[in-house]
Amino acid sequence: MNKFFHIFLLLVSILILANGSAIVNASTLALTIWFEKLLPSMLVGMVFIRFIVSIGILPWLMRPLQSFTKSLLGLDAGAFSLAVVSVLLGFPASAMMIDEAIGKQELSLDQGQRLILCCCCASSSFIIVTVGTVLYQSITIGVKLWLVQVLSVLTLLLFTRRKHCEFIESETSPHLFSCFAKALVNSINTMLIIAGYLMITLSLCALITPYLPAPFAALLNHIAEFSSGCVLLAQSSYPLFQKLLYTGMLLSFGGLCVHLQILGSCEHAHLSIFRFLLMRLIQCLLAVIFSLILI
Repeated sequence: MNKFFHIFLLLVSILILANGSAIVNASTLALTIWFEKLLPSMLVGMVFIRFIVSIGILPWLMRPLQSFTKSLLGLDAGAFSLAVVSVLLGFPASAMMIDEAIGKQELSLDQGQRLILCCCCASSSFIIVTVGTVLYQSITIGVKLWLVQVLSVLTLLLFTRRKHCEFIESETSPHLFSCFAKALVNSINTMLIIAGYLMITLSLCALITPYLPAPFAALLNHIAEFSSGCVLLAQSSYPLFQKLLYTGMLLSFGGLCVHLQILGSCEHAHLSIFRFLLMRLIQCLLAVIFSLILI
């Protein structure tokens, strides 16, 4: 297996060297998506959310709900605050935050894996603002698509509630300015990682798609990167309901680029590729069910 994989990597390297213009065009597109869509909609919110989690405000706000979240979802206040962060912040940043909690031993390995596998969706700002307001000129559509994601995440947490998650808070008193500086640095690092994976994914797709039949090439273009896939769906000739149904599925699935970012960046979680993909497919199915109800 290793021998064939090495040969595959060698062939990819040759394709990259032989298709320099395609790589440049794909990388330019990736940086445009990152700079114009992802960076403005994610960085400030990411810094703020990391900051309020690190100083303990969000877990404190969730404590009145702890008896409810423990019995229904198997999450204490701290773990539920990470679930809330995941819905607000979106992938892959939320998965990286949960992975950091595993590394700090604030969550056990099993608990962190559960949260990453279940709490995986696009950010609320991207869904409501970018998809709803910008692509479909309707904040109502954006809110409905966001509710589809929230209900899908809650359903996954409900079905896995037997594996309780308890967040172990640090006993040391947090220093405000130090927490803010760490939140800023970690958020910038996360955004740079996203940019790198985005360039690599779109470049590989640019190399592969010319050799695929048209239907498979179109599918790959849609699922390679979820934000550009949402734009392609909005610009397609499908009826509106069909566009929104497919968009809800894509927001749950996340796209291949997001998968690479989560699986490659979560060094402490040791995620199984099979389990991760299985959960994304289950979440797509849940998105279809809730889309039929809400949209």
